[in-house]
Amino acid sequence: MASSRQTILDNARALFARRGYDGVSVRDIARAAGVNVAAVSYHFGSKQGLFEEVIREGTREIRATLAGVALEDTPLRAKALLLFEAYLEFLTGEDSVSRIIMAELVLGGRRLPESAGQMLLQVTGLLRGMIREAKRRGEIRQDADEVLTLISIVSLPVYMAFARPVVELIRGKKGYSRAFIKNTARHAVTVLFDGIAAPRPSSESIPAEVTQHEKPHRGTSGPAISPRGRALG
Repeated sequence: MASSRQTILDNARALFARRGYDGVSVRDIARAAGVNVAAVSYHFGSKQGLFEEVIREGTREIRATLAGVALEDTPLRAKALLLFEAYLEFLTGEDSVSRIIMAELVLGGRRLPESAGQMLLQVTGLLRGMIREAKRRGEIRQDADEVLTLISIVSLPVYMAFARPVVELIRGKKGYSRAFIKNTARHAVTVLFDGIAAPRPSSESIPAEVTQHEKPHRGTSGPAISPRGRALG
């Protein structure tokens, strides 16, 4: 049987997820948990103290997972895949803590405890390190903007969490299956490593001097024609 403290935490998490911080009172939480208001104050001190503990407890597992990913001695792409799978599962899962964090971030995040910031810094820190290592190895372009790359990659899981109805409409399916999460994680890794891959010579490339010094020629009759077949004038 769950302790009164855990019962309060579980009910507070569900209420905060449904109504938001401002839409829930200590009395609401006590009533849902089947305890008196004094019990909430005894265990957590205040509503803010309870809210912070809800976030701390709810992010403990993902923070531990991300710390484990950082220590993994695996190839870069495999490590990136582990990161994206863990992050996607957290943000899009049924755990209501991720919904609370997303809602608070929209409002500026001022009430979020340090644990939420630690999780976000873990994600961006790991990705930043992967981008730099990929540049060092010549796997992605040296001129790839680090900040914009981070924003682009982190935005995919965040969008899937925020815009679930839109994603479900596009897919024509309700919910996010485990297989879909894995496919999305693989797609994110592909975008990261292949979308900004270091350029490779191609026999089909148009030499720069051709594009820079195109000179139109004139057919037997009619307007001048560029080397690419466009009529000039």
